[in-house]
Amino acid sequence: MGHFWIVGFLEVPDEVRRLWCLQKESFVLHNDLKDITEIEAVGPLLILHNWPWLLRGALWIHFIDNNGALGSLVRGSASVHEQDIIIGATWAKIASLGTLAWFDRVDSAANPVDGLSRKNFSGVWQWRDISFPAEVVGELRRRVSVCQVQS
Repeated sequence: MGHFWIVGFLEVPDEVRRLWCLQKESFVLHNDLKDITEIEAVGPLLILHNWPWLLRGALWIHFIDNNGALGSLVRGSASVHEQDIIIGATWAKIASLGTLAWFDRVDSAANPVDGLSRKNFSGVWQWRDISFPAEVVGELRRRVSVCQVQS
């Protein structure tokens, strides 16, 4: 039997990217990736949310090629609220699944799934439908409401 990777593809919903940018007040959707750290940081959460059966009680070594996202995942917090919401939800899910998580750096060229983020779907993949966690969208909405009231 050959090797394969279980994968899914999901563009971060425009609503989520808009909520991120409302907190930063500087973002041009899809043209200027000022939210690349958040996009990179949400990957582990999507894995935990969509495939909890794979990580429950397991040792999980996750490699990432974005230093900002990596630093926040390792620390367990971020300096900006929109990323902190992602990191908090990620670690809450890790705790609820009893997963032992280790995050480390990998160069993009050495990452077998890096092409997927660039919409290069060639490879031996076992595709699964995935979804964005609704509770994270709700928390982002609440945080934007708080920010708008405080302004």
